[in-house]
Amino acid sequence: MKNTVHFGFVAIIFIMTLLAFVWLGQIKSSNEKVLDLIEQFDQKINYAQTMHNTIRVRQNLLLSMLVIDDSFEQDDKLQKFYHVASEYRLARNALQALPMTEEEKQLHKLLDKQASIAQPVNKRAAEMFQSGASKSEIIMVINEASRYQDKLLQTLQHFVNLQKTQDEAAVNFSRKQFDDSIYWISFFGLIAFLIAVLVSRYVGKSVADNNMALQKAYKKAEETTVIKSEFLAAMSHEIRTPLTAIIGFAETTLFSEQSEEQKQNAIQTIIRSGKHLLQIINDILDLSKVEANKIEIESVKLSPFELLVDVERLVRPEAEEKGLGFSINYIFPLPEYIKSDPLRLKQILINLCNNAIKFTDQGYITINVSCNCDRTNNGIVFEVVDSGIGIKEEDQHLIFHAYRQADSSTTRKFGGTGLGLSLSKILAERMSGTLTVTSEVGKGSKFRLFLASNMVQDSKIVFDNEHLPDVNQVKEYTMPAGHLSGSILLAEDNLDNQELLLIYLHRMGLNVTVVENGKLAVEAAAKNNFDLILMDMRMPVMGGLEAIRVLRQQGIDKPIVALTANAMREDKAACFKAGCNGFLTKPIDVAHLNEIISKYLNVNTQEINDAVSLVSTLLEEDPEALDLIKRFVGNLSTALKEIKILIENSEWDNLSAKLHQIKGTGGNFGFPDVSTIAEKMELKTADHNTAELNKLLSELTSTYEKIVLGLK
Repeated sequence: MKNTVHFGFVAIIFIMTLLAFVWLGQIKSSNEKVLDLIEQFDQKINYAQTMHNTIRVRQNLLLSMLVIDDSFEQDDKLQKFYHVASEYRLARNALQALPMTEEEKQLHKLLDKQASIAQPVNKRAAEMFQSGASKSEIIMVINEASRYQDKLLQTLQHFVNLQKTQDEAAVNFSRKQFDDSIYWISFFGLIAFLIAVLVSRYVGKSVADNNMALQKAYKKAEETTVIKSEFLAAMSHEIRTPLTAIIGFAETTLFSEQSEEQKQNAIQTIIRSGKHLLQIINDILDLSKVEANKIEIESVKLSPFELLVDVERLVRPEAEEKGLGFSINYIFPLPEYIKSDPLRLKQILINLCNNAIKFTDQGYITINVSCNCDRTNNGIVFEVVDSGIGIKEEDQHLIFHAYRQADSSTTRKFGGTGLGLSLSKILAERMSGTLTVTSEVGKGSKFRLFLASNMVQDSKIVFDNEHLPDVNQVKEYTMPAGHLSGSILLAEDNLDNQELLLIYLHRMGLNVTVVENGKLAVEAAAKNNFDLILMDMRMPVMGGLEAIRVLRQQGIDKPIVALTANAMREDKAACFKAGCNGFLTKPIDVAHLNEIISKYLNVNTQEINDAVSLVSTLLEEDPEALDLIKRFVGNLSTALKEIKILIENSEWDNLSAKLHQIKGTGGNFGFPDVSTIAEKMELKTADHNTAELNKLLSELTSTYEKIVLGLK
């Protein structure tokens, strides 16, 4: 009888619990849908506000040009006026790509209609500045444009208000769902409690055990939440720091008063910060691969000496910039070649060295390399030793945990994501090795990486420094201009990537045809005899893999190089299986791009110095800027005559002002050579060096003539 009652009560509890879980599952699903809707509403509001802001900016630019007499500054405003229109189009396209209600569709149609009326008037106003129309005529057109744009702004505001109303309704619905869930959870809890009271003498012990387990799980969840919250805060800081530098210095390059040297420094900072940000993202992705058990480890022949040269090339400048010594100490005998994963081994060593530099304010960083050269039981040891702050013994186990550093003060003072050492230890273990640390506070740390590595058969043993293999230092790659010839078909849907690749490819001296999807690539390849095809993998209408298969089926045997952000081994295999000859990953590595393309195209033996014309880099990026560039060149012709007169009359202040103006605008219109020469002349003006100024004026005049030829 007791067993029957016990079974009945257990069955009731099971059914009630099952119903509760089903209900909670429905509540969770409903809330997720509501959250998705709220996110969509927020996205729509952001895009609509971006459209609103660009309209206001264009209005302000037109009005500001009315009070500007300086032709160079007016040209700059016009350039920004046309550029802002692209921001409006991007926001509009992104907005229209989101799901819409019927009311929203009608508003979109009204927006498009109003924009089609306002845009020609805006364009007419801008063209009147270029044509030299009177201010009264321009004001009339601007007023007309403002009336149309005010209607457009009213419609946008109506759209935003609609989204806010829907957003509020979704939030209220979510609240109601939450209140209902509390009610039903309470109801089921009460029923379950009453049943539990009735059967407490049967299940008391089990309930107590379950409560204990839940408390432990809750405590563990709380600890995990705190750790991940600290990690997310640190990650936010680490990502925003390089982003701040990238965005900020990119904006400074647009300032006309910036010197060429300042712009070059800004560009170097952008590149350096971008690479740092890429490293953070790579660490996150690598850790995700580890947790998903998808990390790939190779075992190939490599020279430890060559690998350490690469590591030194990357690490030494950072150490020396901080005033630290850096050295590699070879403890012989050492094998000339071993088998391991060069990418992952280099990744671990660079992580350890960067970590040592971060936590060392003065002293040195040393890499000790030793090896047990017994062919039956050999292993290689890399020790990264620093004279830094050290780590407390009780905290040493924490540094190899994901999302953790020794303590929160370390994160605040030195920054970092807390991923590098954790990832390094995991990679070492996947490579049949170990990574350990010994440290003393105030005296430094030693990280010891041991890899059980088989020596390559017949590999020599190096016994001293005098018999080290000849290892060439890897130099920074600088892409030569105009060193290739040929025609390329570039299939890429992203406009920014198109512009970047065009800069690289045009600099190599190549003719480039650009299409934005695989279908157009197939059509273009059928009509033209391209020397090489660069094919992005993810594109609308027809993807890259499908396009490659179609081209090969049509008998087109020209080399095709895959261009993709998917860098997994299976992605690379899929590209080659489809018919690719080469494989390039994003972000673009210029050296690798040049290496791949050079395999298939002819080298252009003509020296760049023989060129007789100059073409604006701005024109390569934006062909619609041709009229602005022509106007700049016309103004430059007049300025050259003025400069000659100012030199003859020794009017140094006016001369300096004129040269400073040309220095600021030359680079903006895609002629950095003009800015460079003007900057040199401005410096010579301070010395009143007439002979040198006339020499530089001849150089500037020659550059102007090349620009004129380039326009023709």
